[in-house]
Amino acid sequence: MKIEKLGIIVHLEKISPELHQRFKQLIENVNPIVNRVYSAWPDLTEHDQEHLTVVLRILDLMIPPETLNAMSPEELFILLCGAWLHDIGLSLEASEFYDGEKRKKIRDIHHIRGADIINKKYKDFALKQEEAEVICEIVKAHRKTDISSQIKERHILETGKIIRLQLLSSLVMIADELHITKDRTSELLIDLIKPRPESLIHHLLHRRIKGPAIEYSLETLNFDATPETEHEQKLIEKIKEKIQAKINSVVVIFRENAIPLRRITVQFNRRKIIEKKVLLALAQRKSMSLDEVAKYTNENISDVDLIANEYPYVMTRTEGKLQLEYNFSAFEKL
Repeated sequence: MKIEKLGIIVHLEKISPELHQRFKQLIENVNPIVNRVYSAWPDLTEHDQEHLTVVLRILDLMIPPETLNAMSPEELFILLCGAWLHDIGLSLEASEFYDGEKRKKIRDIHHIRGADIINKKYKDFALKQEEAEVICEIVKAHRKTDISSQIKERHILETGKIIRLQLLSSLVMIADELHITKDRTSELLIDLIKPRPESLIHHLLHRRIKGPAIEYSLETLNFDATPETEHEQKLIEKIKEKIQAKINSVVVIFRENAIPLRRITVQFNRRKIIEKKVLLALAQRKSMSLDEVAKYTNENISDVDLIANEYPYVMTRTEGKLQLEYNFSAFEKL
């Protein structure tokens, strides 16, 4: 996705061509660093330019037109810069690359490290010192921060423009949290890099999730998920609960600033889970009625019937009962 087509980018160009040009310059200057972040953390899900692009897309969804129109050029510029720079602290020096303990610490404090980098290199990022100071606060606040109590409500620029610091920090934090979808990794990537187990599960869960779609009238962001095991569904539910807790922590800030986001929903498609449970049930019993399979798997009889109809070459109906075929297709499925 090209960010130039996003509403927030188009709007910035419309209300301030000068700030729009400076944001483009910041991206050009920063991207050689951003695109090296992934090579420094090869088994993590994306924290590169693609991730930042999706974060901007999510911000574009979260901010309705009337709220966007109420933002000053300076406020929108600082929001975009904060979003693009929020993971800059994951960049590594050559001497840090092979130091496992140091890498672990850097990942844990990359929000603080990122602010330090911006503070030192703001001129190279096409920023003014005062802008950099505000952006540093946003970057630090994107993780491990209680924004309502630890970030000041607003900052007044020397020009007299008000920057709603709590609002911008909340937007970046939540947009970053919401990038949990399949575009953050790929099956080919997983196969090639072979992530460690603690990272692999995150790759797999991202591959199961699609979205988000927003319903402004319901103040809700919606995701679809297709877990392949009960364990995966529980883990996705935990991710959802974590994000909801983050939203709850800033919901007052959102309400006061006309951001219509109160909750996140995940709609589960359990077809693959049910398919596995039905096949394993039939593998353990010679034949079973639909009702017996439903009770054995603790699933709805209509869902069991649907699975049976999808795989006639794997399971057949004989005298009102289901049974597995003794063929390669059934063996392969099992």
